Amino acid sequence: MQVSDKLIELLAKLSKLQLSDKERELYAAQLKEIIKYISKIKSFDTKGAKPVYHTNISELAPREDKQENARMLSKKKALANAKRVQDDQFVVDAIL
Repeated sequence: MQVSDKLIELLAKLSKLQLSDKERELYAAQLKEIIKYISKIKSFDTKGAKPVYHTNISELAPREDKQENARMLSKKKALANAKRVQDDQFVVDAIL
């Protein structure tokens, strides 16, 4: 897969991002590295490997389910990039 300026522009448009020329160059380089890495993974011989049906390994204990205030966003930060806000809530188009 070739990473072109057109592809970066399409991804930016789909992501609703406005990128500077410097950011486009940066993201193009990063995307090329990701694709190169995936190509490397595809080259591995997986014959005889057992299928994995989930990535949750039951031997690993899950973390305790608790609220971590240090990682929480304030309402103001959470709503900062929203297109529309009403009464401190996101407003989205109806999907029917």
